[in-house]
Amino acid sequence: MRQRALIDLNDALRDLREIDEIALASGRILNRAVGGNRAVFATVATDQETIITDRDWSAEGVASLAGTLNLRNYGTFIDDLRRGDIVVVRDVSGDSRTRDFTAAHAERQVASFAIAPVIEHDQLVAIMSVSSAVPREWKSEEVEFLQEVAARTRITTERTRAAVARRESEARYEALFNAMDEGFCIIEFIDGQEGPLSDYVHVEANAAYAQNSGIPNVVGQKVRQMVGREAQDWVDLYKGVLDTGKSIRFEKELEATGRWLEISAFRIEPRSRNQVAVLFNDLTERKRAERGLLELNATLERRVGEAVTERMQIEEALRQSQKMEAVGQLTGGIAHDFNNLLGGISGSLELLEKRIAAGQLEGVQRYITSAQEASRRAASLTQRLLAFSRRQTLDPKPLDANKLIAGMEELVRRTVGPTIAVEVVGAGGLWPTKVDASQLENALLNLCINARDAMAPKGGKLTIETANKWLDDRAARDRELPPGQYISICVTDNGAGMAPDVIARAFDPFFTTKPIGQGTGLGLSMVYGFVRQSNGQVRIYSEVGTGTTMCLYLPRHMG
Repeated sequence: MRQRALIDLNDALRDLREIDEIALASGRILNRAVGGNRAVFATVATDQETIITDRDWSAEGVASLAGTLNLRNYGTFIDDLRRGDIVVVRDVSGDSRTRDFTAAHAERQVASFAIAPVIEHDQLVAIMSVSSAVPREWKSEEVEFLQEVAARTRITTERTRAAVARRESEARYEALFNAMDEGFCIIEFIDGQEGPLSDYVHVEANAAYAQNSGIPNVVGQKVRQMVGREAQDWVDLYKGVLDTGKSIRFEKELEATGRWLEISAFRIEPRSRNQVAVLFNDLTERKRAERGLLELNATLERRVGEAVTERMQIEEALRQSQKMEAVGQLTGGIAHDFNNLLGGISGSLELLEKRIAAGQLEGVQRYITSAQEASRRAASLTQRLLAFSRRQTLDPKPLDANKLIAGMEELVRRTVGPTIAVEVVGAGGLWPTKVDASQLENALLNLCINARDAMAPKGGKLTIETANKWLDDRAARDRELPPGQYISICVTDNGAGMAPDVIARAFDPFFTTKPIGQGTGLGLSMVYGFVRQSNGQVRIYSEVGTGTTMCLYLPRHMG
């Protein structure tokens, strides 16, 4: 009977390809031979206590043990198994190894069981067990058969696991082989008309081979048939790899297609296979770019000169454009003042005309004086506007920022309008700095205009404040400046504020949050460019709904 069962087991396992089917077949044949309500084949985890069951054989109405199970929860017999001893328990309630775990066994419908361990390299790696719902005796031939089934099932499952792993590895290799962007092939040297191993044939190639080399359908082709007169060069290169076993890496043009290739090649062992693996990618575009770079370098000095000149012209045009945009902003604010001044002049002249026509010359001097004063104020306002808008090159000179701000305070007030209160807080003993005065005026006016727009339409408070700053290593690092002495000029408003993403892009050219037609997006980028060219830095401190402070940090002038 035992011999017949073993033959049945071999027949059943021979054609199975899945681990769980092997476990089920083993369990079924074991139960048929010895009887019981459940037969289990399981592998043992590295903790040497937990078993992992893919599938078991269970009688009708008996729950499966598929999954993981810690044998320590069912008795102390695990220690016997780890020593390689077969465990036979005739009655779990009477055996000292299981007596205290009777309830756990009852829950699994087990009253008696036998377990055969599989030991490999002194480690418990698998078990085969059969159980009964009632206490029973286990005959010696039944236990021997259990041990035989355990060993054969282990051999079959491990062979199957290896086959599955091999198939999966081959599938991964094939997927990788076909998914690679690089061209890949295996060439095999053969005898040719030129002598032994004087030619080679392509035995494998991926889809990227044709994409990179420009030659399709190479498998089965000989190199001397493929590329004619240049074949010998390729044979010599790869023959050297075959003979020496040393890998090579090189760049070479495939003349047949005009493609430049970057190539790696190594011998496939053993040497007797006469095979070399080749991995390559197309460098043609890079080579073209390199040739273009060489041509560019030949005329680099001239091109650099032209580019520098063009950039200076563009920067000057941008500065002037931004200045004229600011002039446009000024015009709106100043128009009302001009109307008032002209009204005063016109009114004084009308009254003067009436007095003279009536012959009343007494007191006419005050009308003349009033008209003259209004004219002087208009002329002064015009001069400031002209001075601001005049095109001029950068001319950094030592200056007192407090004086510059005081000189343009009236201009700022007229620009931001009556709804905004302007406060200037100048530091006492402010250090001098060396910058282009007109550019600093332009920068500050732009900051004030931005502050005005941020507080529109309700208005608010605008503060211009100066201070001396001595930046230590940490403070300088935070501002991306060398440590040292600086002055700061900060423009603060209590307007809408800026979100972090807006702050991050505030200095980008052409970035603006204003509606189309109300801003070029060049203002802050021009401010940033001017300050950085002056060896300074700009920082934004803002909170949405609270307001914004824009600070310019300029180096102290020690001259």
